[in-house]
Parts: sequence; C-alpha cells; structure tokens
Amino acid sequence: LPAKDDSFFDQTLICPNPIKRKVSIKNAVLDKITVYDTLGQLQKSFVFLNNTKDHSINLSELSKGVYFIVLENENKTANRKIIIN
Repeated sequence: LPAKDDSFFDQTLICPNPIKRKVSIKNAVLDKITVYDTLGQLQKSFVFLNNTKDHSINLSELSKGVYFIVLENENKTANRKIIIN
C-alpha cells in the first residue's frame, strides 16, 4: 500500500459534503480515488490519466450513508469521510 501522507493533501477540497450524486475533489493531482463503505468494502474506483487538479466523480449508484474515499497520488494517500444523503 502507498504511504499515508495527509500533509500532501492539505489544500484538497471535497465538496459538497454531504453529497447527493456527484462530489468534486479540488486542488489535488490524483492518480486514483477509491470509495469504501464503513465495513471497508470497496464500492467504487476511479483512475485518472490526466494531470488536472480538479476532479468530479459520480456516486449516485451508492446508497445513503457514510463512506471513506482514499485519494492517491504516486506513493501518497489520504483518507476522507463523505456522507451521501
């Protein structure tokens, strides 16, 4: 697993939170985003091949509840909690 490095993602914004369908992740060049439920089960995974700092992912397929997203860039990761209403 990549090393956890939250400081690398200090300027990253995740909005809105709580969300309804789509969530935006801003100010972070990402390679991958994975979404896990509270039991640690993988729900969705997104791979990014461009070097943009802003991303939008659609989570409308997921049920209401609490989820954790893992942001990855090369060997750095950070975990964030999101709520789907």
